[in-house]
Amino acid sequence: MNVRRHPVAVYAGALLVLGFALAALLVQRFEWHGVLAWLFGINAAVLPLWGWDKRQSKRGGFRVPENALHIGALAGAVPGSLLAMRLFRHKTLKPRFKVLYGVFLTLQLVVLALWLEPEWRPW
Repeated sequence: MNVRRHPVAVYAGALLVLGFALAALLVQRFEWHGVLAWLFGINAAVLPLWGWDKRQSKRGGFRVPENALHIGALAGAVPGSLLAMRLFRHKTLKPRFKVLYGVFLTLQLVVLALWLEPEWRPW
């Protein structure tokens, strides 16, 4: 099967812009903390991207590159990505995704713990 793809920069850029716009709205309108707004925004932006890729995989249409999904997860959307994997039953059989997202989740939890608990910071 010939899978058609767009450049990763288009999807990753659109994803980051959408996440940033939603985060800015949450900060401005509802006075959320910036980091929490970013995490909510990027996770909300990732879900439809996964849904679109699953739909396109069934239709044989333009696909979202895996690197764009990885960039979204690395930017803070691991929870949204894991939810999307379960919700859409997409990319669940790929060991690379499971391992990589486990690493991303671990890194993000460490960063979050260091951010929340200043005494744990090594600097």
